[in-house]
Amino acid sequence: EAQTAPTMDDVLPQLRRGGLVVYLRHCATNPDQADTDPFHLDNVKAQRHLSDAGREQARAMGEAWRALKLPAPVVISSQFYRAQE
Repeated sequence: EAQTAPTMDDVLPQLRRGGLVVYLRHCATNPDQADTDPFHLDNVKAQRHLSDAGREQARAMGEAWRALKLPAPVVISSQFYRAQE
């Protein structure tokens, strides 16, 4: 029997309770960039960066997180610039 995907009403109370690990990927990047020096993370120019659309996606995600009143006591991020940005 096929299961239906949970709705926001199903998930939101669990997210608000906290105690979960939420895994997110970085938002949209510039398609014409490549990671050309991935072993030297301080070389930001050699990494893919968020596109303007990706920065807007990240802002919208942060705004939604705050508007939904979701806890985020600990944030762990990759050291790649696109994740930090």
